[in-house]
Amino acid sequence: MADLIGLWDCDSCGLTNTGTNTKCDSCSASTPKTGPYKNAVYVGDALGNSPYYLGEKPKTVSKKEEHITKGGSNWRCSHCSTENHTLNKDLTEVTECKNCGNSHDHQDQHRLKKDNDYVNLFTKKISSNKYQTAQFSNNELSQKSSPSSKETSLTLEKRREKKYSIIILLSLISVVLIFICYYFFFSIQEFSVKAIDKSWERTLEIQKEVTVIEEGWSIPSGGRKQRSWRAQSGTKQVQVGTETESYRCQTGSETYNCGHTDNGNGTFSPNTCTRPTYGSCTRTVPRYETQPVYDTRYEFEIERWKHARYYPTKDNYLDDHYITLPHWEEDYALGEKEKVVKNDQAYTITFTHLDEVDETNFTKNYSQPKWDSLKINSIYILRKNRSSSWSEIVIE
Repeated sequence: MADLIGLWDCDSCGLTNTGTNTKCDSCSASTPKTGPYKNAVYVGDALGNSPYYLGEKPKTVSKKEEHITKGGSNWRCSHCSTENHTLNKDLTEVTECKNCGNSHDHQDQHRLKKDNDYVNLFTKKISSNKYQTAQFSNNELSQKSSPSSKETSLTLEKRREKKYSIIILLSLISVVLIFICYYFFFSIQEFSVKAIDKSWERTLEIQKEVTVIEEGWSIPSGGRKQRSWRAQSGTKQVQVGTETESYRCQTGSETYNCGHTDNGNGTFSPNTCTRPTYGSCTRTVPRYETQPVYDTRYEFEIERWKHARYYPTKDNYLDDHYITLPHWEEDYALGEKEKVVKNDQAYTITFTHLDEVDETNFTKNYSQPKWDSLKINSIYILRKNRSSSWSEIVIE
């Protein structure tokens, strides 16, 4: 692929010039030292930005202009700052400035450093005088082309102020949330309450051992075989041959244009990259078939514990002095091969508020020792938080 000719805009009159021109066609001003495009361009001792860019339909470098691309980057005269090509049309080296005749020596700076690694740079001018510029990946370039130290310090100061403002706002929000949590969850209120009723309830589940008929792939301990037969217990995958299948695979590689490199002389060299190509391939794979698996199935007799009945018991105060004691499983006779497997217990006390602000009744469940310690018609202190998510009765 041939090199392409770029463009540059004159700083003096604004005319867009062909990239290989070193002077403006309108006002004869020299090519600008720098431009708005992030490319590996050296001006003096500092790394700057290039004035060259590619237009929408760039032309290729003709044979008459091959000496420009072969010579590499332009150089700027240290005496008059005129831009010069490196080679003449006969491919001989340009030894003096075309404007003032100053000899080309080591003090004249080239636009591109000859030992640089700067590749894959691509710039393009699009409609409405807007430009789309490829990002340059070198860290040094991004640092050198950064804004001035004054602008940077102002930007950092604004960021610092914004950061502090956010921190202060978050701190205030945290304080408000902590206060709200304390007020609703840790701020304790106390009320006078009176126990007006006590009740208890227990539900016992009773199971009985019975003989049942079950079946399975084996006979458990204690089981007695009744009969057996062959039955399907599952399936398995069995290889029955091979078959050919197609799949997507890499078949080779190809080259493609992946951007352009600024040569520092108004031309751009195409960058060539390589990527894999894919196609269809075939391979031989095993072919499987699902087949049933058979095993011996058993029917057997065995003893199992099954639910027989529930035995609920409950009572509450009939007067201030008497309450029926809860029934335990030993209080009644179990039948043959019976047992108690579940004992649900609930001990409840009903309280009423003595404060004028709240005269509603409420109930609370307790363990049996706590329930026994609380007496009917006694007055207690109820402590709870404002959200009512926690409360307790205090025995004084």
